[in-house]
Amino acid sequence: MKKVLSAALVCGLVALSGCKTATGESARYPNVTASGGVGDEQISAKIYRPEGAGPFPTVILLHGCNGPGAHMQWWADKITSWGYAAAVVDSFGPRGQGDLCQDTHRVGPYKRVFDVFGTVEFLKTQPFVKADSIGLIGFSHGGWTIMKTVQRGFNPSKYNIKAAVAFYPYCTPGRDDDVALPLMVLMGDSDDWTPPANCQKLQTSLKTPTLVDMVFLKGAYHAFDYPYPPGGYVVQGVGEGGKITSRRVQYDAKAAAEADARTKAFFERHLK
Repeated sequence: MKKVLSAALVCGLVALSGCKTATGESARYPNVTASGGVGDEQISAKIYRPEGAGPFPTVILLHGCNGPGAHMQWWADKITSWGYAAAVVDSFGPRGQGDLCQDTHRVGPYKRVFDVFGTVEFLKTQPFVKADSIGLIGFSHGGWTIMKTVQRGFNPSKYNIKAAVAFYPYCTPGRDDDVALPLMVLMGDSDDWTPPANCQKLQTSLKTPTLVDMVFLKGAYHAFDYPYPPGGYVVQGVGEGGKITSRRVQYDAKAAAEADARTKAFFERHLK
């Protein structure tokens, strides 16, 4: 993360100025306030785009509790190969935070909602972005953030957000039920970190169930989409009830392929 901030300083970035790194273009901009004004916290991002002038539909990527890294770059490359621009937002580094998998509330999802909206405001100033066609995709902590961002109370349509995909989010029945735009949730039915049962319970109380497509992938664990070592591994993370225990993280090629296909089709349906 220090390399990202360093590049931003060297390029004098308060907005995107065309200074490219090997892994995208560095950007730095403010978040927004709850009333929609300019916030007092600076957020950084890496911007990726396909060849050509655009404008492109654009997908904002929200990292998990370990912050942005190879997983997000891998997904950004995939998103651009589908013909979208991609913005990988870093909500932790600019706040002096690193891995928060054992303290996820230090930068919680409600705070990150305003990072999303600030990113939209920034992207709308960029000529290669199709400002009326913005999508979201988030993973774990980032998926948890998406479950808040899409709620009608936050008025996401004000920011031209058209659709969102949440990979293995933490669902909160009773709080996440007023979804205002097309949402797809993808999670493994064997996930022992973000409980599938919470999302299944949420399904029964959705105010507009036709907006939400929940997919539970058979036998898949947390982080099934990214090719970690095939055998997977165990991490210590905070989960249900605030308890820090061992959580299984494991790539699943079959589940990943299905999730890729569903995500691609979902964005083609709603962004293009």
